Order: sequence, then C-alpha cells, then structure tokens
Amino acid sequence: MGCCCLHRHRGLLRSIQTRIAGGLARIRDRIVEPGVRLGARFPYATLGLTLAFFILCVSLLANGQVRFIFFPQIEGNNISASLTMPEGTPFARTDAAVQRMAEAAERVAQKRLDETGEQLFVSITSTSGGRATGGGGPGGQSSFSTAQNSGQIRIDLMPYGERQTPAAEIERMWRKEVGRIEGAESVTYASSFASFGSDIEFELAHEDEAKLIEAVDAMKAQIADVPGVNQVDDSFDLGKRQLVVELTPAGVAAGLLPADVAVQVRQGFFGEEVQRIQRGREEVKVYVRYPQDARERLEALEDFRVQLPGGGRAPLFTVARLEESRAYSSIRRIDGRRVVTVTADVDESIATPSEANAAILSTVMPKLDRAYPSLRWVQAGASREQNEDLSALASAFVVVLLIIY
Repeated sequence: MGCCCLHRHRGLLRSIQTRIAGGLARIRDRIVEPGVRLGARFPYATLGLTLAFFILCVSLLANGQVRFIFFPQIEGNNISASLTMPEGTPFARTDAAVQRMAEAAERVAQKRLDETGEQLFVSITSTSGGRATGGGGPGGQSSFSTAQNSGQIRIDLMPYGERQTPAAEIERMWRKEVGRIEGAESVTYASSFASFGSDIEFELAHEDEAKLIEAVDAMKAQIADVPGVNQVDDSFDLGKRQLVVELTPAGVAAGLLPADVAVQVRQGFFGEEVQRIQRGREEVKVYVRYPQDARERLEALEDFRVQLPGGGRAPLFTVARLEESRAYSSIRRIDGRRVVTVTADVDESIATPSEANAAILSTVMPKLDRAYPSLRWVQAGASREQNEDLSALASAFVVVLLIIY
C-alpha cells in the first residue's frame, strides 16, 4: 500500500515537470529563437530599439510618470513621536503637551474602530520629562535621557496581518489630529522600521548671524508650502532664558563692571554658598538668597540694590540696563562660518523626496539667493547621498556594458 502511494506521487510530480519543461521549450522555439534570429539579421535596428526603450524608461523617471524612491520606508509595527519644548519649560507644561498627543492617538484609534471595526493599537506609552533612544538592528543599545522639556510617545501597533491600515497612514492621521503644539521647538513622528535620515536637508551659512537667522526662517516658511513636506525643523538649539547686562553712564562712573552687576544679581536669585555642613558621609551646602516668592518674578529686580565699589548701594536700573535673551546651547561652524541645518520629511503618498527636493531647488533656493546674496548653502543628508550613489551607478553602468559586450 505504501509503495503504491509513493509511485502515485512520483508520477504526479513527473507529469508536472514534463508540462513545465514542454511549456519552456515551446517559448524557446516559438518566441526566443525567432527573436534572436531576427535581431541577428537586423543588428542596427535591434540596437536602435534597445536604445529607444532605454531613453523611454529614463524619460518616464525624469518626468515623474514613474515614482522613484531611493530610500523607501520600511513598514514597522510601532510609531513614535518625540516632543522638545524650549529649555526651562516647566514640567507641567511639557506633560500637558505629551498627554495631548497621547489623547489624540486614542481618538484616532477610536474613530477608526467606529468606522471600520479595525483595531489599530496594542498599547500607547507616554513619557514626560525624558526620552528613550535606541540603536536599530540586532545588538542595538538603548539609553534614556532625562530633561523636563522633552517627552516621548510610543504606540505599539497590531501586527500588519491583523490590520489593514499602513503605519504611515496612521502616522498621518495622528499628526493631523494633534495639530500644532504652541511653543514647541520640535515635534517629530516616525513610523518606519529604519531611518535613513531626513528626506530634505540643507546646510546654510552666512557671515552675518542675523541674516542667517532670517534666511533660515524664510526657507522654513517656503519649504512648508511645498506639497507633501512636513516636520520642517532647523538645528538652532536655543538654551535657557538669560539676562544680558549693559552698564549705564552712571554705572561706568561708579566704577562698576558688567561682571560685578551680573554676579550680584546671580547671588540674589540663584544664591551664594556660605557654608558646608558635614552630616555623616553627606555634605550639605548652605546658600543665602532671596525668598522664593521674590525669585519667581522679574519685578523683584526693580527693588534690587547693587553694591558699589566705593561703598553704598544704588538701584539696579540706575547703574545697568538688562535685556532678556536666550543663548544657543550649541553652535556649529565650518571654516569660521555659522552653519544651520534645515531638515524636513516628505509624505510619500503625496510626493516623492526627489520631487520635493527638485521643487525646492527650482523655486525656494533661487529666491533665497536673491534675497541674501552672501548666503551659502549645500544639499546634505539622504538627498546628497542619493545623488552621489546615482552618479556612482551611472559610471559603473558604463563599465558593466563594456565588460558584457
């Protein structure tokens, strides 16, 4: 009985193999062989048709008839969003923004469930006052950084076989539901399994820092109008609020220096260490400073008195002018010039990164060149790597043709 079943299966397999071999032989004899003979009889016509087909393919790519994405997004099973508020932002304000984003995600999931019955999320995890970072791939290490002005939301999605909506579409719905968060320095979303950098990235430099800031703001505003472009950001890293001291003529006449005034103001509001007390193995530092209610409002500066070098005191605003500003946490320079990076991502359902970059190069950058003659800029990031790789492929293509023929 077992031998009969074995012979029956072998006969069925041999029959399938025979049919496939016969079909391939017919294609060889009726299509491939006549085509080769025809090409050999008319070699120049064959070469011309091949070249025409190649030009047609290239023109379809150049005209945008065929969508081409050099670094396509890889579908993932989670979506994350990172929020960064200005330095010095109270934790309560950061937490309120994070909760707003988490609630928006819940509304997106509930709306899809009501409309189609599709379950999108497994879980939503929100973190206020810190952010987790991790390396992709096997062996990637993760770390966690704490800062009261940052937050993160992570959404674990249902496996792709159990949901029909792509992660990129869920990210778009979530971003639209959240809207704009007032006061946020940056809000970034990520739904791809691996990131190859920003779709759009330009490095700008100018000798005049004020002109550079104007150019960056103008570029960001114009890039945001390009179809499909979102998450426009720059590398300006603003620090905490600070007071800049400038002496008045009365302060100069009194023999004061700007550092004298700044140190005294810092002693009053931050405090001055006057003693250290040893308690077991711990050391306690004792600071003297203004009461908390006075340190929480800038109006207290109106009553501040500055100690003069020759003795006596004078009102702060008599000897100095104070201007509030914000310094940069980090400054990047190349060849002595301040460099700022402008980045953005592209919604691939609306436009490809190549189309968005081409639109920026043809419309946005010429306007910036006319408005800021001394501005220098270069394309960077994934777009520059794409151009370099395509150039290398073009030269390699010629070499491959020479080797083949």
